Formats: sequence, C-alpha cells, structure tokens
Amino acid sequence: METRKIKNTKTERNKMNFENLTLNDCQHEFEKMVKKHQDEGIHMLYERLCSIFKTNEVALAKRITELEEEAKAMQQKIYNDKQRIIQLVEDNETEINEYSSDLQDANQHLKELREECIKKEKTLKDNVNKINTLQSELKEMTIQKQFTQQNYNKIKVENDELRIAVDALQTTIDGMKNQSQILNPHYCRSYDKLSYDSEPESLLMGSTFNNSMGLAMDSMKSFAEELDDYNKTNEIQNILELSDDQTNKNNIDEQKNKDETNLEDTDNNIDERKNKDETNLEDMDNNI
Repeated sequence: METRKIKNTKTERNKMNFENLTLNDCQHEFEKMVKKHQDEGIHMLYERLCSIFKTNEVALAKRITELEEEAKAMQQKIYNDKQRIIQLVEDNETEINEYSSDLQDANQHLKELREECIKKEKTLKDNVNKINTLQSELKEMTIQKQFTQQNYNKIKVENDELRIAVDALQTTIDGMKNQSQILNPHYCRSYDKLSYDSEPESLLMGSTFNNSMGLAMDSMKSFAEELDDYNKTNEIQNILELSDDQTNKNNIDEQKNKDETNLEDTDNNIDERKNKDETNLEDMDNNI
C-alpha cells in the first residue's frame, strides 16, 4: 500500500516535471529513456514527433504570417472605411443643410405666392364688382336709351304734325296772298305809282288794306319761320342726344369687353401660376 502511494507520488512529480520541460529537455529525457530501456524505438518515436512538430511549426508560422498580413489589410480597410464614413457623413450634412436652405426658400416662395394669390383674388373680386357696376350702368343706360327713343319718336310725331300744320298754314298764307291780290289790285304796286292815281279815296283804302294785310302776312311769316327754326333746333338737339347716347353705350360696351378680357386673363394667369406652384412643390417633395 505504501509502495503504491510512493509510485503514484513519483509519477505525479514526473508528470509535473514533464509539463514544464522544453524541447531540449524532452530530447535529454528521451536519450535517458533510450539508455535506460535500451530501446531505439523510443528515439525514433522522438525523431518522428520532432519532425511532425517542426512541420506543424512551419505551417503555423506560415499561417501566422498570412494572418498578420490579413490583419494589416483589414486594419487598412477599416481605416479606409472610417475615412469614407467620415466623408459620407460630411457630405450628408452638407446635403441636409442645402435641403434645409432650399426648404426655407420654398416656404418663403410659397408664402409669397399665397400672398400674391390673395391679392389676385382681391383684384378679381374688385373687377367683378366693377363689371357688376358697369352692367348696372349699362342697364340704366339701356333704359334711358329706350326712354330717349320713345321721346324721340314722340317728338318726331309732333314734328310731323307741326310740319303738316305749317304746310297747311303756308297754304293758307299763300291763299290769302292770292286773295289779297285779287281784292286789291294795287297791292303789288309801288308807292310812287300809287301816288299818281286819280282816285284818292280808293288809294287811301287800298293803302290801308295793303298795310293791314302786309302786317298780317309779316306776322304769319314770322310765326312760320319761328316754327321752322324751332323744329330744326329740336331735330338737331335730338340727333345730338341720340349720338351722345350711342357714344356712351359704345364706350360702356368697350369698357365691359375690356374688363371681361382682363378678368379672363387674370383667371388664366392665376390658374397657370397655381399649377406651376403645385408642380414646384411636388418636385421639391420628391427631391426631399
């Protein structure tokens, strides 16, 4: 029992010593074992183990060299990737700043466009009010024209009636002239010729009748001329009023057409500007 314990203790000590041996120490131990046991196979086994160890050592050294080269390449790749990441981050920050600036400009431009749209809508509303006012004025002018046309027709009828009356009066005057000449043969004679007449009473009566008829004729002639002048004046005044009414109507129609054209142009410009702004906003959203 004690002998077995001694052997186990010696074996454990030798094992511990073997774990701390170097390659040269192992070689000396193998030589001792060869001498002790007189077995060359142990030496051959040692040589084989050494050759295997050297082969493995060379392979491991080669592998270590390869791994070191791969590690260097990996470190270089890591460095390059870090530099590339830094550059990408800088470029990304630059692009973000540019997009932020573009977004601010777009918001400002959108704000200006909204203000301009509000102004355009106000202008459009004012134009609509102007058109409504012009339409009201045109309606009033149309009513005034109809009233003027009615007055013109009425005055024309009155003028025709006056003309007929004047013609009848002129016919009456001509008839009275002829009757005066028949009743008074001396009506068309001169005063010098009448002064040598042999009948003074006939001359006096003829002269009195002649003067009376002359005054009546002059009065009737003056009244006819006044009627004629009055008719001409009324006709000219009516023509001028109708001409002014027609001119005003033409001006109103022209202004209305102009306002409608401007209104259509304004609507087209506003629609075009809105479409353009919406397109720009969509492009900016797509870019962002």
